[in-house]
Amino acid sequence: MNSSVYYAISFAAALVVSLALTPLVRLMAVRLGAVDRPQSRKVHKEPVPLWGGLAIYAALVVALAGISVLSATPMTMLMKGIIVGGAFIVVVGMVDDAVGMPARLKLVFQIVGALILIGFGVRVDLLTNPLGGGYIYLGGWGVLITIFWVVAVTNAINLIDGLDGLASGLSGIAALAFFVLSLKFGHLSISIISMALAGACLGFLRYNFNPASIFMGDTGSMLLGYVLAAVSVAGAFKGAAAVMLALPVIVLGLPIFDVSFAILRRLRKGNPIFQADKEHLHHRLLDRGLSQRRAVMVLYMIGIACSLLAIYLSNLH
Repeated sequence: MNSSVYYAISFAAALVVSLALTPLVRLMAVRLGAVDRPQSRKVHKEPVPLWGGLAIYAALVVALAGISVLSATPMTMLMKGIIVGGAFIVVVGMVDDAVGMPARLKLVFQIVGALILIGFGVRVDLLTNPLGGGYIYLGGWGVLITIFWVVAVTNAINLIDGLDGLASGLSGIAALAFFVLSLKFGHLSISIISMALAGACLGFLRYNFNPASIFMGDTGSMLLGYVLAAVSVAGAFKGAAAVMLALPVIVLGLPIFDVSFAILRRLRKGNPIFQADKEHLHHRLLDRGLSQRRAVMVLYMIGIACSLLAIYLSNLH
């Protein structure tokens, strides 16, 4: 079977499962009391069910397992790492959504999640030497860099999840960008995962776009960041020219900039870096009079621009 068929199947399977399961997850969240209630720093005015990330995770698992069965080949270590580590991250997110969790404890669990990926061989081992030919072998530093990247991207998507459809839409855009890049560099596994993630995000977006009937919660936002981080680490594009090392950073430029600016802002004000505020990019757009939908669309356009820039730069190689 042609590989393009696998890409289409992974996207369609994740899309259908996400569309079908999200209403069921919403009903379960309501019955179990996993509901996001309005607060001063939040935008929504009515209680909204959480745990939407469960549908996204299930869609990913079904899509990846389905491709493995159809192709009669075992799942790659990357796929296994995402499924196992993703399950761990989802459970952490569900607990946080339901009863709350101290930020530092959540950080510890995110590090554990990164270590799970490393246990499946998903790590940065070498980098292109920017000063000349060859590569720089990182050794133990590769573990630290991988942990930092996974935790950073996980939190970047988590923190930008402040408007209806924002995190799911931006993650879908990033997934499509990683799909295009993975095709260029010949990473079949990453291409399949990226399409499955894009399909899962699109299916969930049907219920999450303003006015949202369900939120993904930390269950979903941490999962999306985790999967995007894993895909970018596995692809690494480290076998290409030095400029290619910047590709994942450019694709995820908007959430990375937002979380970096938030940390600097809180440090400058003497506030704890984990203390939430209403000064993220999406809050600033709302303050300028944009509606939720328009603010989200503006940020979508920025996400698309970042992705197109990364794809353009990849053609310089």
